[in-house]
Amino acid sequence: MAFEFLQAFILGVRRIRAELDLPPGKPLRVLVHQRSKLERRWLDENRAEVMSIGRIESIEPLEGEAAPDMAVALAGATQILVPLAGLIERDKELRRLDAEIEKLVRDHARSRDKLANTDYLERAPPEVVVREHGRSVEIAAAIKHLREQHQCVESLK
Repeated sequence: MAFEFLQAFILGVRRIRAELDLPPGKPLRVLVHQRSKLERRWLDENRAEVMSIGRIESIEPLEGEAAPDMAVALAGATQILVPLAGLIERDKELRRLDAEIEKLVRDHARSRDKLANTDYLERAPPEVVVREHGRSVEIAAAIKHLREQHQCVESLK
């Protein structure tokens, strides 16, 4: 159990890095909101290893409520929060998100057009249609996520 939690913790930090397009070697300040005493103990006992593997500058308990300008991931019952202030160039990140959203919106429109085309639906094998439908749903979820991320970055001062 401890190994799975620690692995999920490190993967959560890496997911935040990937979503924000942060360099893998950039040390991060991580705040945690832990609801489980067991998870707290596992993290305390393995703090040095987790910080080294995750390229984490510090792991501190969250004081108060999570601010809207924090990236969040989950590991078990533990919230992993990374304050965004000073980590990213706001305008550059907004441009990157806008471009990514624009590309996904075009891809989503193409996918919806395929699924609305009766010739495509009649001629394509059923598994291809199902795969295209799944792709359309995934793209819509990615657009929603990126728009939420855009709002979060936009709120940074």
